[in-house]
Amino acid sequence: MLLTVCVKGMTQRRTTATLPSKVVVGYGNWGQCDEKMVNAVKEGVNVIIWFSINLVRNPLTGLPQVQGGPDLSCVAERIREIRQIHNGEQVVNLLSIGGWNSPHPDTHNTPEDIFAELDRWNLENGSLFDGFDWDIEGNDDISSPYNTFTASCLDAMGTISQCAKRKGYIFAMAPAESYLDPHCDLFDRSLQHAYPEWLELQPNFKYHGHNAYAYILHKYGKTSLTSGEEIDTFDFVMVQLYEGYSHALYNMDVLKDTVDPAEYVTDLVGRFKRGWTVPFSTDAELCHPDALVSLDPQKLVIGLANGWAGDGKFLFIPTPTLERIYAALEEAHLQVRGFAFWNIKDEGLTPANYDKDVWLARDLKRILGN
Repeated sequence: MLLTVCVKGMTQRRTTATLPSKVVVGYGNWGQCDEKMVNAVKEGVNVIIWFSINLVRNPLTGLPQVQGGPDLSCVAERIREIRQIHNGEQVVNLLSIGGWNSPHPDTHNTPEDIFAELDRWNLENGSLFDGFDWDIEGNDDISSPYNTFTASCLDAMGTISQCAKRKGYIFAMAPAESYLDPHCDLFDRSLQHAYPEWLELQPNFKYHGHNAYAYILHKYGKTSLTSGEEIDTFDFVMVQLYEGYSHALYNMDVLKDTVDPAEYVTDLVGRFKRGWTVPFSTDAELCHPDALVSLDPQKLVIGLANGWAGDGKFLFIPTPTLERIYAALEEAHLQVRGFAFWNIKDEGLTPANYDKDVWLARDLKRILGN
């Protein structure tokens, strides 16, 4: 394993937070910082992912720069409130990087220098964040360059993650379903593919990927420390089953009369555990051999949508179905690390074609037995 020297001097741990054994992850919406973040913790969220920053290049200096994000003085106040809640000290605060329609990380500077600036920025702002979460995705504009990952972007994401782990940060990734897809034996860096099963129903939807995040997970999934110890780079991987026109939606909605959601998710988690061969060698620029990619269920977090979804494009899974899914996973000895949902702002909404408002924080806490 290549050991990249990220920061000079002794390693200093940046957080004392520990990821809970069972996680309920709640994403804030774009720039969200309000009492709903605190209420979500009261209801059951134990990992907050604040949304979101971009890693860009300063146009004047050419140096790395952290851009955007929520109001940090507000975040600091909300975190103080959260720590006053019973067991609030166990809540992990991560910061997402990217998001749909956001620029991919600029790679004119080295990944080591980009991380150094990210680390400096967090320290300067009171070390509000225990770690980070990759949410680098595509763009509505079909002609956008951000509908393709560059090789340098994928390598930068991997190296930055390893640098962060060496500093003691928690790190996660949140690939859309198609970006880390054990049902797919293809690989490329484009995010403009169509799923075969959706071609007749949605022939114009071409915003899926072919396992781009699998490359990061396989090549950069371990981090070597200066002590010689090797640790996992990613503390958890949240797979977005609510990606637009996903495999999961097709099976649970279009094929709902013949497919049991609990069986479908159990099979999916089993596929992640067993692994699937990804033909990385088809991309000459990456210079990475074909490999078996796998994900331990204890690293897997199932990504859900709450009340904003259920419109026929984005999957909504009712709570009774989630209960059956989790019970089936336990019975199959495929317990996942937990669940995540987008987003805290929309807690309490009623999905389309559903007769109840949805509060995933409290429901997921109960399902996991937290």
